[in-house]
Amino acid sequence: NIPDEMGRLTKLQVLAMEVKRLVGTMPSSIFNISSMVALNVALNQLRGRLPSDLGVTFTNLEFLGLTENLFTGYIPISISNASKIRRLCIDGNKFTGKVPPLEKLHELQWLCFEDNQLGTGEVGDLSFLSSLTNATNLVYVGLRNNSFGGKLPESVSNFSRNLNLLLLDNNKIFGSIPTGIGNLVKLQQIELWENQFTGNIPADIGKLQELLILRLSNN
Repeated sequence: NIPDEMGRLTKLQVLAMEVKRLVGTMPSSIFNISSMVALNVALNQLRGRLPSDLGVTFTNLEFLGLTENLFTGYIPISISNASKIRRLCIDGNKFTGKVPPLEKLHELQWLCFEDNQLGTGEVGDLSFLSSLTNATNLVYVGLRNNSFGGKLPESVSNFSRNLNLLLLDNNKIFGSIPTGIGNLVKLQQIELWENQFTGNIPADIGKLQELLILRLSNN
């Protein structure tokens, strides 16, 4: 277990524990360390829920790494208040529900939400993507292997021109592929397979001269 006493390290800035052997819950006191810049507990067996005020207390946080644990519950609405976050990696857990708006995360570069139980399979699941148009340094959006439904918003075409990877496969997304996707000139990989997309493949995809991988199967 992570000892509760670690929450007394009130000036702690970096907590990195990628050791594959940690179990139990994260002490709530750790989430109150306002000086925290990087919290990485990836590749463990930690469980529990994230506190609702996470983004209020972690105002200096730049990296949150919870990859491949057993966390459950909702992504806190307050996460958008942690406006300095560059990498938000919660992939490989059991998070559920809708993703809240992320409009204040202007510094965001990596959004890793893969391999969870996010979304409801219904209209509006992906509305939060429209709030990411303010993240001008965004290079990675990973939402694969969830339960996201609804349409892929046209606002995706207004994402950062630095975007390299768009991973949306194995969800329940329907409707057409946004026609302006060709604006994302640095895209190297687009994964839209195992969804319910219909209609034509946009001619704009032909503008993506750096594209290496395009997967549209099983739509």
